[in-house]
Amino acid sequence: MSNTIDKNIVSGDNSISKLNFLWKAKLNNDIIIKQLDDEGKEHRYQEIKDNFDKLKYFYLTNNKDKTFIVDLINGFIYLNKRQRNLFDDKLEKKNIRLIYFRRKQISIKIGKTKHKFPKGDIVRYFLGFQYNDLEGRNHKILLQINDEGNVIIGD
Repeated sequence: MSNTIDKNIVSGDNSISKLNFLWKAKLNNDIIIKQLDDEGKEHRYQEIKDNFDKLKYFYLTNNKDKTFIVDLINGFIYLNKRQRNLFDDKLEKKNIRLIYFRRKQISIKIGKTKHKFPKGDIVRYFLGFQYNDLEGRNHKILLQINDEGNVIIGD
């Protein structure tokens, strides 16, 4: 089975055309896999999962002013390529694993209600990593990013 989806992303009405942030991944052999490649094909996230052991960096960018980078070698998250770590974490990390998913919130109205719901769908991106410390305890660092690039930091 091919890992690309043959769609005309630019003119089509499909789920990826509504995303404000797209990912790309850099593997340890310097191969870069983009969610949307230069030929307009979407690569499945499964390609990243199949190469977790080779993954060095994972980027989430809106191609305007926000880029989040997960460094899976050292266990850091950077914002806008300024090499500023978002966390002051001094623990030595091993077995660093990527966390990435997105959730889509849709508005529905059931029955008669006075509540106002926002129009349109809301997409939230979750990006981070988990790792083990030297004693084997698992830790998780997770960002929740909205379509405008505002961030909630959690663990």
